[in-house]
Amino acid sequence: MTLKIKDFFEVFLFFVLTLSLYTLFIFTIPIARESHGWIALNGFDNPLWSNGIDALIFGSALVCALLGALMMSWIPVLSSEITRNLWVLTYFFVWIDTVFVLTVEYQTIGFLLRLIFGMIFIFLFFYVLRFLGFQPQTKMMVMSWKTQLIQYWTWGWMSFYFSISFLLTYNSFKYSDFRLPLAFGALSVCFLNYFFSLFLQKAEEKNVDRYSKAGRTVFIAWFLVLITCWLGQKWIF
Repeated sequence: MTLKIKDFFEVFLFFVLTLSLYTLFIFTIPIARESHGWIALNGFDNPLWSNGIDALIFGSALVCALLGALMMSWIPVLSSEITRNLWVLTYFFVWIDTVFVLTVEYQTIGFLLRLIFGMIFIFLFFYVLRFLGFQPQTKMMVMSWKTQLIQYWTWGWMSFYFSISFLLTYNSFKYSDFRLPLAFGALSVCFLNYFFSLFLQKAEEKNVDRYSKAGRTVFIAWFLVLITCWLGQKWIF
């Protein structure tokens, strides 16, 4: 009974943290007609809101770290290095546009330093987990419903990032502003999640040839589309 309660709490926490990260994306990425995310456009001339931004920056770093820790506890073959890289780059993508805008508007590097400190925190968090032996690594992954949950969860993030990349590309033409760097960033994080899903399937000793080939084809094709759009905006518009 204790084990079931523990599992329920872990899964509940996992989904709450994931939902909070999805929600944060809505406020940091320009997914509508606005040129930047909601936080960047509404974070000026208000000291209280500035403090709220600080809490979000550092709080989201903690969210990323906790999600990574749960993933490591559920997947023994998952190293701290892979988890660290996944979440450091995800955290960077969540905040880079907002931090850039706030840095320009406030004429201060304070927000950039906060972002760097958040990334350092995630890096050190997984280093400490490795140093303390949080996860006894094994070379074989034992199948469980939790590993399947992580696989579906990863595919969900892949779909989300690819959709964001497409939306940013479309809006960069529709609203005549330059959002393609973020579209490239979304594709990069999507590819990182694809690489992670490939790692999970290999750890399960599945045949990944077709999955790997299909993934490479899709990513190369969309990357070429983004390059074409970037050149078109630079030379034509």
